[in-house]
Amino acid sequence: MQISEAQSSQGNDTLLSFSGDAAEIEKLQRLCLASHCLIQQLDQQWLGQFSLFQLAALQRKWPQYFGQSNAQLTQIWQAKQILWTGPGFKFDLTVDPVVYAIINCTPDSFYDGQPSQALGQVIKKLHRMKNGNESRP
Repeated sequence: MQISEAQSSQGNDTLLSFSGDAAEIEKLQRLCLASHCLIQQLDQQWLGQFSLFQLAALQRKWPQYFGQSNAQLTQIWQAKQILWTGPGFKFDLTVDPVVYAIINCTPDSFYDGQPSQALGQVIKKLHRMKNGNESRP
C-alpha cells in the first residue's frame, strides 16, 4: 500500500492518498471504519481527510490490519506530532494535551490580588481548580 500526503495540511486536518490492490483497499476500508474515518475513490486512488485523532488511530491500528506498520504513514504521523521535552521528560501533546496551572503563593510572586496564603488554602484552591470550580489561578 502506498500512502502520501495529497496536499499540505490545512489546520489540523490531513488529506491522504492511498493506492493498492483490491485486498489492501478492502483492509483499508475496514481499518477506516474502525478508526471512524472515511475514504473515497477518485480514479485509481483513494482519498481521506483525517483529523489528528483519526490519523493517530489509523497509525496505531495499522499493524492489526496489515501485519506491520507502514513507514509512509509513520513518517506523516511523526511530522504532525507536537512534542514537549525537557530534562528527564517527554510529552506527546498531539492528542493527549497536558493541563497545568500556576499558583502564585509567595510574597514575591506575581500579585493576583490576594495576600499570601497558607498551605492549606493553596491546596483547597488547587482542588477547586482541578474540579473546574475556579476559572483563573
